[in-house]
Amino acid sequence: MFNRRHFFELGDVIFARAKKKALTVGVALLDIDFFKKVNDNYGHDAGDIVLRQLGSLLIEDFEGEVASKDVVARFGGEEFCFLLVADNQKQIEIRLSALRQRIENDCFILNDGFELKVTASIGLFTGEARDLESA
Repeated sequence: MFNRRHFFELGDVIFARAKKKALTVGVALLDIDFFKKVNDNYGHDAGDIVLRQLGSLLIEDFEGEVASKDVVARFGGEEFCFLLVADNQKQIEIRLSALRQRIENDCFILNDGFELKVTASIGLFTGEARDLESA
């Protein structure tokens, strides 16, 4: 999965290209709800497993599209950021809502076989911005 630095490097190119084509650009941040409780109740190894499995889910969800118009990256801690390009804001909202629902419906399997459920919150910005960093 890409890191924060690569997100901004690749994202700047995607953002500029989308703006030239008058496409809607969405910048979103996903945060795992109550992630501290996962670490506190199940240990940091369990938290790492959840992060890896969620990262795999995000890569799978964005596979094939990352190279063309969208990018997802780990932003830090339990936060992941997205740059999404679409014809309109509603398309981006539908995609992120489906992703949030998929995370909620998935089970994260710990090393001992224990199944853990997590939820996530996603914030989205689709307003006017001159570049990715100002978004």
